[in-house]
Amino acid sequence: MSSFLTGFEGQWRRPADDYKTAVRTYLVAVDTNVLLELYRFTPDARHELLRALQALGDRLWVPHQVVTEYYGRRFDAVKEHIDLYSRVPKSLRELREKALQEIHTFAKRCSLSPEDKARLVEPVSEAFERVTDEISKLHGEFDLSVEEMVADDRILNSLAELLDGKTGEGFSSDESGQLLQEFKSRAQEKIPPGYKDAGKSDNAHGDFFLWEQLIRESERRGVDVLLVTNDAKEDWVKRQAGLIVGARPELIAEMRKRSGKDLLISQLAPFLQVVKEELGAAVSPSTVEQARGLEKEAAEPRIDDEEVDHLLERIIQGNVEGPSLRGLPYLRRADMERDLDRFEDALQILRNSDPSHWEMLYRLQRPTAFRTRLAHEIGAVAFSDAPAVQEDPAAALKEQIRATMAERDAAREAELRHSRDETAHDDTSMDEEYRQDRARRLRNYRMSLDEKLEDYMRRANELWEARRSDRGGQ
Repeated sequence: MSSFLTGFEGQWRRPADDYKTAVRTYLVAVDTNVLLELYRFTPDARHELLRALQALGDRLWVPHQVVTEYYGRRFDAVKEHIDLYSRVPKSLRELREKALQEIHTFAKRCSLSPEDKARLVEPVSEAFERVTDEISKLHGEFDLSVEEMVADDRILNSLAELLDGKTGEGFSSDESGQLLQEFKSRAQEKIPPGYKDAGKSDNAHGDFFLWEQLIRESERRGVDVLLVTNDAKEDWVKRQAGLIVGARPELIAEMRKRSGKDLLISQLAPFLQVVKEELGAAVSPSTVEQARGLEKEAAEPRIDDEEVDHLLERIIQGNVEGPSLRGLPYLRRADMERDLDRFEDALQILRNSDPSHWEMLYRLQRPTAFRTRLAHEIGAVAFSDAPAVQEDPAAALKEQIRATMAERDAAREAELRHSRDETAHDDTSMDEEYRQDRARRLRNYRMSLDEKLEDYMRRANELWEARRSDRGGQ
């Protein structure tokens, strides 16, 4: 190797031949997310992944930490995947209704004849129906269920056979305690891996324990290591111009220092391609594409439901220091939808806290509009895009009342418009169920604003009474 490259491993992408050599000769360790992909793959792709792992022979190995996490997450993996088959069609139906409503409005304003309007409506309806029918077909082909897994988990049985004698040992309780302290120290200094998970309330140390077990196994066997993982966080891989270069330089250096061996990290899709080329495993393009799609999903940061609960509780209880908010940027709309009341309480607390949190708030305020997406349809906004400092509680309350009144008035106008449109409606393609549902959503939205305004007025009255009492005591 060129002296210009030596010592700078991790700063440049290793050649394809290195990964080919790794698949043929290195110890190949798989991360938890790879095992869990078996519950998301189609039956054919699942079979091919198992065969590809089997082709590695005795060089296949899983750290004890991976097995621990696998047992804790396998039911969630299949449940999340099954939920897709109901959640996506539901979202598509909502999009279809909105698209047809837009076409209806367009047709009315342009005075289109029923025949011309039908030529616009029918392709849209047919397209959505084709997609939902295809999703239903794929759902029928998916062969896993939570109930069947409880009785007889076929994937667990396959892994038990495949990984017999290829599973690492865990740490003793004393050793675990010492390593936890080491993890905390490393996380504070942002030494990879694991510091990106340091804010988690559960299993924050998971990546570090996996890493420690990987180094020890490399040292024990005296072998180079290829880690196959879909974890693309910055504490595992180095990126340049948005592209993954390879393992973090610090990880390569630590592996070399402690075991004297090489480290490569590969995501699942390219790994499968190399296994096909080098070991002759039967891997179809469809399986590679499934792996690639799941890689992109895994690359998106996320936190689980329990962590969302802990995060909201910490904020609501007034703990708004930096370390307590590490999970905040990973919140998704689904997290907010699950517990909107507590999320809005937390959001308001953060608004009134340190201005350094506002950058995160800017990102989070838009998703909260899920609850009041009707407000966006009628031109109102539930949360402002630029939170302002309100030193005076009375001034802040006055602004909240003003904004809520404007939002409620807009909601009332939307109800009236919908009522007028419904009276003049002659579009048989827009079913009655949709119109009734939209009317109900508009009514509930307006009523929620009435309740919010009533609460603000009550608080304003209490504040006025308190100030009057203070003045009387002076």
